[in-house]
Amino acid sequence: MNITELLNAWLPALGALNPLQQQALDYLHVYGLPSRRVEHWKYTDVSRFLTSHYQLAATQALLPADFIKALNAHKNLQASWQPRQLSAENFRDGIEALHHLLVPQTLHIQISGQQHLQLFPSHDLRQQLFASSITLELAEHAELTLYEADLAIDSFGFSQLHIVMTAHSQCRHAFLGNASDLHISRLQVDQQADSHYQGLSIAVGGKLCRREHQFDLAGHHAKVQLNTLSLNQQQQHHEMRVEANHLAPDTQCDLRHNAVADDEAVSNCNGRIHISKAGHQAQGAFISKSLLLSASAQINTQPELEIYHDQVRCSHGATTSALDDDQRLYLRARGLDEKSANALLLTGFVRNAFDHFADADLSAPLWTQVQTYLRPR
Repeated sequence: MNITELLNAWLPALGALNPLQQQALDYLHVYGLPSRRVEHWKYTDVSRFLTSHYQLAATQALLPADFIKALNAHKNLQASWQPRQLSAENFRDGIEALHHLLVPQTLHIQISGQQHLQLFPSHDLRQQLFASSITLELAEHAELTLYEADLAIDSFGFSQLHIVMTAHSQCRHAFLGNASDLHISRLQVDQQADSHYQGLSIAVGGKLCRREHQFDLAGHHAKVQLNTLSLNQQQQHHEMRVEANHLAPDTQCDLRHNAVADDEAVSNCNGRIHISKAGHQAQGAFISKSLLLSASAQINTQPELEIYHDQVRCSHGATTSALDDDQRLYLRARGLDEKSANALLLTGFVRNAFDHFADADLSAPLWTQVQTYLRPR
């Protein structure tokens, strides 16, 4: 199936298009979806998304009927549907254009004070394309604890989350992509002065999953800490992308990625730190650690540093290995059988992604899903 056939299958469900949707449609007719010749799509074959057997469902279909009413009943929350706007002059690629075509509105939620919020904890409709756009705007000194999950079975998750953090705001965010056949998600975080984002992003299951994270640190002393974990088996394909743009002085990023690939799975990770000319005294670190459990599995890791200021401190590193034979021998010498020794080492490696995330209550549901993955192994 080509992009024209795909659009013909989905367009009737959209009805009349607004100007931005028409612009996206025109873009897709001219450029189509990105090929693997495009740098940031070189590890993911977009043609695997070209299927029409998924029926289109908008953001509203994912939410209980009284969801917005319940939000607005709270004194520190205000939610409304707003038309989407294009942040740049044109679309970055065909995937972004397709998302704007499918999702004409964003759910805009304004947050103040201390808040706990859950987004899309579950839905049970199969053969659906769930396309959504949500914007969370944190007021000054607001503190948000956010749990986000895609737990659908036999579906296509296609979501974008935009978090706007004003001065002195804080956000603790846990994301779980678990069971959708196909999953494409993008997280955009805009940070002002003294804001602090701490995140844990995990991909388990699914045939083809791609998760993008972009942080724009536009205020001095803005800080981001992100741990990502990708668990792959059979013929699954996961890709994690992380980008931190230091646009102001004294900003910090600490990015850590862990991946496990078994059977014939493919795990990809790209971590990019960009420090602009205004990034005086910026600090950035990206560390990737990957574990191969099969000779047929594949792991690709691409760390990048792009620095335009002399007075900065940055580091990056990437390792890929199998289970350590010396550690296995150490455990076997103390009475563990081979299976138990391997399981203990694997659990310890995966647990490392959780150890750097401070909110144990928020990460508990994710650890439960990870244990379910680890148990048969």
